[in-house]
Amino acid sequence: MPHVPTYAIARLVAFRRSEDAFAVFVCRMISSTARDPSDTMMSFSISSACSWWRSSFGVGICTERTGIMLTNRGACFTLEPDHPNTFGPDKRPMHTIIPALAMRDGRCDMSFGVMGAHYQPMGHVQIVLNMLDYGMDVQQAIDAPRFFFEGESTDVERGTPAATIEALKARGHNVVMATSPWGGAQAIKIDWDRGVLIAGSEPRKDGCALGY
Repeated sequence: MPHVPTYAIARLVAFRRSEDAFAVFVCRMISSTARDPSDTMMSFSISSACSWWRSSFGVGICTERTGIMLTNRGACFTLEPDHPNTFGPDKRPMHTIIPALAMRDGRCDMSFGVMGAHYQPMGHVQIVLNMLDYGMDVQQAIDAPRFFFEGESTDVERGTPAATIEALKARGHNVVMATSPWGGAQAIKIDWDRGVLIAGSEPRKDGCALGY
């Protein structure tokens, strides 16, 4: 049977009693990636952004053997019949969790994931473009300044070159400095020619790249 830790029960009870319970929205997300000796690659992301009671504990249940806390991303759907994200058989609700495997020549070239709510699709594209178009290695691609849009503005991270900002303005973008960093990435790339692994971890958040 699934087990709810004592500390989780205490927090959920306190949360349930709170007058502001349904006004609280806490988002927590973790992204990890791994490779085993047989070259099996894994990219895994877990988030409580669409969780039960909108709390940071997902459904409030963790697995007995692993301690992994389950989430409730199944909540992100609509019952409108003509909506592309309507509830129905043989479908998954559309959301932003997109752990990725990049394939090349029929085998996995890189396992990676980019966190960051609605930034995630663009974050994945920016990581790949940094490597393919600009020749960056894994860590450089993760470290590079990021950009995204908010309404009618184009938000860029601090560290974006002045020439890039001016080029965006010349193309009609309303460029503003982002108030906080965009997203967080983890990645492992296999260099099949040299037989080595190249990993990178996000400097904007907690994380590290480990070999064993």
